[in-house]
Amino acid sequence: MSSSTSTISSGWPRFAVVKSDFKKTYLRHITKEESTAKGVPPTSLLSDGNDITSPNVKFELISAKKNPKWVHIRCSHNNKFLTMQVDKNNVDNPWVILASSGEPIEKDSPEQPGTWFQVTKDGDTSFKFTHVASQRCAAFYRESLYAVLGIPVDGDAKMTEFDILDWQSLVLFPKTPTVAFLGPNNKYLTPYGDDSVMLFNSVDITDVGVAHQIFVVGDGYICVKNVSTGTFWTLSYKNWIYAIVHDLKDATLFWPVKVADNTVALLYKDPIFSDDNYEDGLNANSTKITSVAKLVVVETAGSRSIYGIDFRPDEGRIYNVQALEKAHASAENYDEKDDNTLNLTFSYKTSRATTYSASGSFKIGVHTSIEVSEVPLVAKETIGFSYEFTTTIGWASTKTVETATESTYTVKVPSKTRTTVTLIATQGMCDVPFSYTQRDVLHDGSVIIHKLNDGIFTGLNTFNMDFIAREEKLPTNKDDNNPSSSVKNCITKY
Repeated sequence: MSSSTSTISSGWPRFAVVKSDFKKTYLRHITKEESTAKGVPPTSLLSDGNDITSPNVKFELISAKKNPKWVHIRCSHNNKFLTMQVDKNNVDNPWVILASSGEPIEKDSPEQPGTWFQVTKDGDTSFKFTHVASQRCAAFYRESLYAVLGIPVDGDAKMTEFDILDWQSLVLFPKTPTVAFLGPNNKYLTPYGDDSVMLFNSVDITDVGVAHQIFVVGDGYICVKNVSTGTFWTLSYKNWIYAIVHDLKDATLFWPVKVADNTVALLYKDPIFSDDNYEDGLNANSTKITSVAKLVVVETAGSRSIYGIDFRPDEGRIYNVQALEKAHASAENYDEKDDNTLNLTFSYKTSRATTYSASGSFKIGVHTSIEVSEVPLVAKETIGFSYEFTTTIGWASTKTVETATESTYTVKVPSKTRTTVTLIATQGMCDVPFSYTQRDVLHDGSVIIHKLNDGIFTGLNTFNMDFIAREEKLPTNKDDNNPSSSVKNCITKY
């Protein structure tokens, strides 16, 4: 490597998009449909990603425990870690990189290479990912991600160079036909006059002029198209924003910055904001994101329903698994000779929490209902399902249910012994991706239906109820008038 190459310590973002300096495309996880159609593993990684907002291009960089200068790379779409595997169809470069390991691996063997990579800076902005043990570099080669020792004859010198883009700096607008922008005067942004200057002058969300389409361009820039004029925003006379451009071009690019749950500022070389020189207009002449630079993003859909959910449990992950002491009970046997068998009753609560959400950046108050007939849950070391009647629940909100339960445990208590029984429950969380159908009813009564695959189910539940008994000898001076055995009331813990 050149002298300009330096090793990153912990300077990478947690969630990243990996962009090729060679192809100018993003590393992405293959879809289930593509995997079936091409006859390739569902863990395959492709080199042709062109939508930076897709959940398929999101990866998590996790520092290795053995050496924090190395990283494990987890594909967020299928929750699997990147690892090397022999590609028998490629004689020249047999090592392909797949998102196939369920856990990070910090050791290497011929049968199972480790999942750790060294990230090194190469030049001003580009990086290389080198597999620690094999010293092979990750490379966009042909249609996939390979691990190479050198540049193939039919390769390119930049095929091992990548940009690391911060996923969390991206603003993901709603997967909806149109949005509106609410200004500091509590009015919606609309085009005004023959020159379509953008003003905050409408109080009606159903006004056709307030609706805008968002187009994502490049590494997270957006273009904003007003629906009523059919034209894009741009900077024009005296830095005012006009909807006058008919085609996507550099002059229509804005960089969105999220400033609150449903609020954004748009940068066009400088932040844009309303200015008193043009009553309630949109102007771009500030170098700071001030209070008047903030636009509230409002969806123009009147209502929304989510249905046709298709979970992908094989791409889910289980985490935060822990044992919890739920309750204790004890039994005492003062008999000098005989064992006693007693029943202990435990009272306790179990919790279950569920959340259905998508990858959008904003929390926008469109009334949304979701129909589900099965719910993922953690069952020992796998993700299972509980099947229930089709029900309607909320979207992007957590539903928590606590259930009071009683269990009886029969314990054999030896003579002159106190036996204490503890009820241990295991609690775990899971993330399960899913695809779904979204049906939007707009304010004019029209219906828009989308098929989307960015859903994430997050669940918490209790499982594996175990009883653990502990014995201790009783003192020998017990009053003979007392009963030979007793049961202490259950002490419940939550």
